[in-house]
Amino acid sequence: MLKLFKKLFALNSENKTVFESMLGARDCVSLDYYKKEISSAVNPKWETPINLSRGHKAIAQFKKGAPDDHVSRLDLMMHFVEQTAAQTLECMHQDRR
Repeated sequence: MLKLFKKLFALNSENKTVFESMLGARDCVSLDYYKKEISSAVNPKWETPINLSRGHKAIAQFKKGAPDDHVSRLDLMMHFVEQTAAQTLECMHQDRR
């Protein structure tokens, strides 16, 4: 049984999120994974196009993995908004140059 859990945990980030939420882990590595995913999609480097749907998909995947973790989901939503605002400010700053 332990080997099965270990393999499922390592298989993908959604499984990891489910296990961590069921075991009561907060501020876990998986939340950082989703924040990085949102940041790279919504506020990428200049050479990379913005991909809002990828950011929304990261939040939706987290919701599937941890449907009862409303606090962490709100944290991800706020991170999405913050990264979008940061990207907007960066674009405005570049336009003024």
